Amino acid sequence: METNYDNARSSKYGKEISFLLETEIPFTPTQVTMKAISSTFSMSEELAEEVRRKWEEKGWGPDGMKWRYEGYKISQDNGLELFVSPIMYSWHNILRDKKGMPYDFYPTPLTVNSIQETLDEKIAIAVRGKKSDQRGLCFLGSGFIDRLAGDAIGTSLLYTPFDAANQECSEETSYDVPVAESGFDIQNATMLGLVRGSNTDVATIIHVPLNVSSDKVHLRAENGEHDDLFFLSTDESSLINFLEKKGVENARAADHLLGGIELYLIHRYHKNTLK
Repeated sequence: METNYDNARSSKYGKEISFLLETEIPFTPTQVTMKAISSTFSMSEELAEEVRRKWEEKGWGPDGMKWRYEGYKISQDNGLELFVSPIMYSWHNILRDKKGMPYDFYPTPLTVNSIQETLDEKIAIAVRGKKSDQRGLCFLGSGFIDRLAGDAIGTSLLYTPFDAANQECSEETSYDVPVAESGFDIQNATMLGLVRGSNTDVATIIHVPLNVSSDKVHLRAENGEHDDLFFLSTDESSLINFLEKKGVENARAADHLLGGIELYLIHRYHKNTLK
C-alpha cells in the first residue's frame, strides 16, 4: 500500500497542493474499489477533548461518519484499490485549522471533486454559498464520501468515488433533459488522480462528461449549497490563465479545484508528461 505523501509532486500553482496519484491512463469505474482497514490515525485524550469542545461550541448538531484516506495499491491489470478507515467529520472540521502539522496529524478524509464537462467543452464551476463550511470557488459536484452504519473493517465497500460523484452531481446540478433521460452517465466517467490541498482532505478527481451543453446546466435550487455558477472554457490558454490567477477576479479557487484543473490540463494537452 502506498500513500505517496513524501514523494508527491507539488503544484506550481499552489504551495500546499500536491498530487498523491496521477497516471497517464485514467481509471474507469470498473477499475476502482475501496477497502476499509484499521485506522492509522490517533489523537491524544487532550486533543480529542479539545475537538469535542470546539465542535459543541459550533452548535452544528449531529456529527457525520466519513472515511479517512490511508493509501492505495495498483494491480498489474491497472486496477486501483483505495484503502480507507473510519473517522468523524468533526475531527477534520476542527483539526484542519491547525496549520503546518505533519501529514499524520490530520484525519485526512477522502472526498470527491467532479469535473463536469459539457458538450460545448466547458467545465462547471460553482461559487460556494452560506450552507457550505468553506468559501471560494469549487467544482460543481463535490463532497465527502460518507461512511454508512453497516460498513465494517476488512471488507471491500459496495461503493466507490464514482458513486459519490454520481450522487454529488445529481444533488447539486439540474440538467435540462427529458424526464426519462439523464445529464450524464457515470459509467463514462474516469478518475484522473488524487489531490491534497491546504484543507487537508484527499480528493479523488473524477472527470464526468455531460450529455448536454452549458446552457442546459444549472444549480439545483433546492440544494442551496452554492450562490452562483459559471463555466470555464477548456482551451489550454483559459485553463492556464485560471490556474495562474488562482481563480477569477474577486473569487479564489479552492486548492482541490486548482489541482483538478491542473490534472485535466495535463491529461488533455500534455499527457506524455505523466508517468
